[in-house]
Amino acid sequence: MFTFTSVWSKLCVICLLVSFAVSVVSCGDSSSLSPQEQAKVALDAAYRFLIEGSHADALKQVERSIELNPTEEALLLKPQIEYLMGNKVDAYNSLDDFAKQYPLSGKDDFIRAILLSLDKGDPREIRDSLITALNDNFVDMGDVFWWELIENEPSLAYFRTQPEYADLLRYKTVTADVITSCKQNKTGFEKHWWGPQIYIGENHMNVFGDTADIVELLAEFSALISPPAAALIGVALMARRLEILGKDKGCGVVLSWTWAQFVPGVWASIIAFWVSSQN
Repeated sequence: MFTFTSVWSKLCVICLLVSFAVSVVSCGDSSSLSPQEQAKVALDAAYRFLIEGSHADALKQVERSIELNPTEEALLLKPQIEYLMGNKVDAYNSLDDFAKQYPLSGKDDFIRAILLSLDKGDPREIRDSLITALNDNFVDMGDVFWWELIENEPSLAYFRTQPEYADLLRYKTVTADVITSCKQNKTGFEKHWWGPQIYIGENHMNVFGDTADIVELLAEFSALISPPAAALIGVALMARRLEILGKDKGCGVVLSWTWAQFVPGVWASIIAFWVSSQN
């Protein structure tokens, strides 16, 4: 069992420093920015609110981003936020709208499969959506990572219990890479249209000796991760410390969520990340 008692003093300092930094950045003058740049600022704000669990604010910002400059990334993030808010009809309608604008993309099919699995929907539709995403060059994830996600992501747990899952596995032709030298081995935070990832390189794996060290590292990653979110994520990581350390093959690890699964404030959701080895 973990508590925050031993790390509060350190967290308070981190909270003050990061909060000040974020406030300084947010006070900048945006009047000189182009619509595309303003859209990027709004989209980053949407991610920040999403990571904090402020879904209504996240939706407002992503809608502003779309109004200023409708990008694939923003249009794909919108239905996931709507789903997290319980607006499932709106979420599926937003995916339909995306499909009309980008008929050759499989990214909306990938998100649809995740939402349908969470809803325990038609497994045939989930399978077909994932096959479409697979045929769309693994929606730019790469084949190895795509299959790791399919086989481990908690959002797809329902689908993995269905006979149609075996149909999908027939398309798998890749095997895990044998690590001979580190290609990644990086430390940082990445946000994607499908979810967030935390990379911890080999030279930072020692942070798993202390919760406060993890939280401090997370706070350094990005202004998108607020101090409260960093604290909660840090404790979740420490709770699965042994599993994470076991996945380290000498090049560090990567921890992944999908946005539909990532719900700050809901412990079962935060701790339901999946771990893979960096290569």
